Amino acid sequence: MSSCNRVAPETSDLAATTMQLARYGVNCCVVLAVKLILIVLLTPWLVPAVAYLIVHIVTFFLSYAIHVRQTFRTRHSRSTLLGYLGAVSGFKVLDYLLFTLLVSWNLAAPLSVLVASSLEAVVKFFVVRRVLTLPRVVGRRKASPSC
Repeated sequence: MSSCNRVAPETSDLAATTMQLARYGVNCCVVLAVKLILIVLLTPWLVPAVAYLIVHIVTFFLSYAIHVRQTFRTRHSRSTLLGYLGAVSGFKVLDYLLFTLLVSWNLAAPLSVLVASSLEAVVKFFVVRRVLTLPRVVGRRKASPSC
């Protein structure tokens, strides 16, 4: 009897998604750290809403660069930039509105950033993954010998 050491395609897809999710989490922490640093630096001189708008613009480009190369391992291009912009625009607006709401309730700006960004990051993974990953080739695989 011979043993078969092949991994089922569903298992390898699950492993790839799990690795992407892990890289996404690490990269979101990097972007969140930059957000927190920028909001702490900008809020003494600007209204929190204006400061967070600037933070969003800066971190949009940072997160695009990180997620394209590190998380989803695709290439930078105009189409991926526009696709990413379209995918995250709604999330950015919701994040911004939640931040301004929390600040209006006298929650500290850094804590508001943490809460707003954490909530939107969880859902955004699946939308961004769909936009940034290359379309998979659909077709039949060669039949493998049975084990």
